[in-house]
Amino acid sequence: MAKISIGDNIELIRELREKIRKYRDEFSKNEALVRYSLVDPFLRGLGWDTEDPEQVKPEYSTDAGRPDYALFLHNKNSPRAFIGAKKLGKNEDLQQHISYCVSEGVKFFIATDGNHWELYDTYKVTRLPEKKIIEWDIINDEESKVAIKSISIANLESFGEVTAEPILTQSERSSKDEVLPVKDTPLESTKSYNIKGGRKRNRPLRPISLSINGEVFNVNKSNQILIKTAEWLISKGKITNPFRLPSGPDRWLINTEPIHQNKNNKFANPYKLSNGLYLETNYGSRRIEQLVKSLMKHFGYSDDSISVRWRE
Repeated sequence: MAKISIGDNIELIRELREKIRKYRDEFSKNEALVRYSLVDPFLRGLGWDTEDPEQVKPEYSTDAGRPDYALFLHNKNSPRAFIGAKKLGKNEDLQQHISYCVSEGVKFFIATDGNHWELYDTYKVTRLPEKKIIEWDIINDEESKVAIKSISIANLESFGEVTAEPILTQSERSSKDEVLPVKDTPLESTKSYNIKGGRKRNRPLRPISLSINGEVFNVNKSNQILIKTAEWLISKGKITNPFRLPSGPDRWLINTEPIHQNKNNKFANPYKLSNGLYLETNYGSRRIEQLVKSLMKHFGYSDDSISVRWRE
């Protein structure tokens, strides 16, 4: 059985994050590079020997098609999961790949662009979006949360279980590495708010999920609300040019460089979006609500199309 070190994986996640930031343009153009430089190292950190054909088979041939990877648990003849890998910022054809899984009797499907990972239960009888079990984002999520969530696809018998606890050696069970089972926050301790009409009194400040036009994203920091909204609009072909802040003509929310109109006035906390533009993210929760509302309205969406769930 694989031995997984959460401490080592957190370090690996940090390394992958820096690699994604440094080589974003290359990864957005080269799927093979994503697989070699991002997917393979991540799988190895989760106990998969990518050079052992009994565990990992790339370009796995089926009657329905050819998934990018098939994962086999120890002593199992049939795959536990298929993986579909894409260029950074690109989306998989989920329906196509899940049909591969169903035709081959494979319960799980993993979609990734090297940064964003999603795990699906292909046997679940429901609409496609509701088949998703869990997701994580190396760039935007906290390293420890990525490390814990990704245990769900580790080379363990508990593959597919979100609350799986890693198997550690005794020497690895230090306060640094030890991890308790993780469960979703109970709904009783959360509230949802539509982003319109300003902030409510006594509103909690820590977001846990973002819903945009029916699509739900995990968030744990206020600036991720802004990032996810911008990336969602990019995926819809909306954001292609710089966008000025509503508060003034000389300030940019999104620009080709991380600067405002005055080149000496740089973005305080720039984030490079998947289309190469820069997003300023240095705002408080209330201001971010106003900004995402302005963005959505600018591109023709109503206030009701976006909402955030906050932790009490």
